[in-house]
Amino acid sequence: MLHVLGNAPSTPWLEGVLRLVDSRLAEVEASDVEARYVSSTRTERRQPWAQLRRSLRARTSLLRQRVVAGQAVVADVEQTQFDRSTPDFMRNRTQEAVGTYCFKNVKRLRLLNKAITRWGNSSFSERTALLDELEARLSTINGSSDSDVVQLREILRESVGALSPPRAQQTSSDSMEMSARSMESLQMSAQLQQRARLMVIKVISLWRELWLEEVQIEAVLNRARQLIGDFEASVGDVGQACAGKQWSRLKEVLRPECPEGSPSVLGSTAHALGSNPAQRRGKRPRHASRCASSEGGSYTPSDYVQGLTHVQKLEGGVRLHCSQCGHVIMSHWYLVVGDAVRALRPQCGHRTCKKSSYLSVTNAKVIHDKSDILDICEHGRRRSECVACGGRDTCKHKQVARWCTQCKRAKTANKQGRGSVGARGSEFGRQG
Repeated sequence: MLHVLGNAPSTPWLEGVLRLVDSRLAEVEASDVEARYVSSTRTERRQPWAQLRRSLRARTSLLRQRVVAGQAVVADVEQTQFDRSTPDFMRNRTQEAVGTYCFKNVKRLRLLNKAITRWGNSSFSERTALLDELEARLSTINGSSDSDVVQLREILRESVGALSPPRAQQTSSDSMEMSARSMESLQMSAQLQQRARLMVIKVISLWRELWLEEVQIEAVLNRARQLIGDFEASVGDVGQACAGKQWSRLKEVLRPECPEGSPSVLGSTAHALGSNPAQRRGKRPRHASRCASSEGGSYTPSDYVQGLTHVQKLEGGVRLHCSQCGHVIMSHWYLVVGDAVRALRPQCGHRTCKKSSYLSVTNAKVIHDKSDILDICEHGRRRSECVACGGRDTCKHKQVARWCTQCKRAKTANKQGRGSVGARGSEFGRQG
């Protein structure tokens, strides 16, 4: 846990836990019976205790630098006071904003640690059931038009928690023989790990294609990067490990900043999402480098939204306030279609207030920054609903699918047919 936290800011709760562990170590060192596990250099059982002591001392020294009047100092406003682990987007922020980020980061680390522990304490059947559930949930998200960010983040956290470190390939010098039962168990575990790695690749690719904030999954990504980094530091390139091709693909996807149009990343993304065009229907290529943000109290849509034909940045801004806490931001971006002008507002709302909607202070007309709504074609319609443009929401009757009466009738007839078949089946069951 200390290794995963690294130099991340601590909370009073974590500080209290570390003090309890420190007191326990002091009792062990003071005991004549157990001192050999900590002080003796010849005993192998002292290694976990010594490693815990070193990690705890490093963490305690870091806490002493940040503790003022018994409370942990989260960060300083000056850029020079940030740790190396602090992301660039958190620099030059107010102390309140940095404190909010640190609290959420510790919470995400705690959830990740629970996922790792849950996987380690599960049996083989429980692990298989967990992966089956995660795959079903991911397929549901891929099939829907609106992606559940919270559920997607949970799937990624559980998948990364299931990952085992890369394993070096067996060499000719390794002459240890394994029983048939052990070999079968190893193969079954390898299949589970293959599914977990593929799940991580799919979720990360989908997360970035939706242009979601990567800070929400930063702790989870660092865990996967740590597994690869530890292997490469001790053994070598992760491509030489067991299932090296899949680990290499995962390494490419985990890169913080990949060159736009990189063939390796785009290839791994396409492979993870499937080669069938219908399977990737509605997915857009990763050609946007920045997500929507409200930094500095000014709302800025994503690069993809800014590049849409009818989205413009105008001089006059619209004040938006959170419907729950009253937090105010300014939006200078508008959807301009003819004489109709509407200000853009974040689709995800105010994240601090559980995605509460932003409303206009002056009752001006606003619209969500969802790209499907803002993408207006040359015919003056939403591109996804335009028959002339071949929109994906149109049907074979050259109508919008949700408005087509023929499609509705066929759907109703199919439901009634399935119901009648079920009724006849139940009658046959009663007769039997």
